[in-house]
Amino acid sequence: MAKSFFGLPPEAEMDEETVWNTLHPDDREGVMRRMEEIIQTPPDDGYSLEYRTAGLGDGKPRWIGRAG
Repeated sequence: MAKSFFGLPPEAEMDEETVWNTLHPDDREGVMRRMEEIIQTPPDDGYSLEYRTAGLGDGKPRWIGRAG
């Protein structure tokens, strides 16, 4: 199911590089900056992050929510 969030068919290979490559161009810089902040100083109360992907298989934008 996760692969469909990134516009990939079930048989597609998926790794961290694939995920980064699917980030919508308008969101890429902000997501990378926010992830670096989270890694450097993990929030005591967790985090949430929303961003768009640009599906590799079909080019359709999709919203992804991530929390930790």
